[in-house]
Amino acid sequence: MAVLLYLSGLSQRDLSGLVGETIFLPCDVDTEKCGDLHSIKWYRGSSRIFVFSEMAGIARSEGDYTER
Repeated sequence: MAVLLYLSGLSQRDLSGLVGETIFLPCDVDTEKCGDLHSIKWYRGSSRIFVFSEMAGIARSEGDYTER
């Protein structure tokens, strides 16, 4: 699996890993400046494929990826 990470105002980073491996996505959030992080959403093209929210207790795949 390859991940292209783009954070607004920052440079692009390519990350990769094999199925079953853990990869770490760098995401430094300044909660003092921005508030608490509500959710992280992954997209493939225009389709949302995964959503994670510690606040809402959600970690689930969506669309064609629900059976994976």
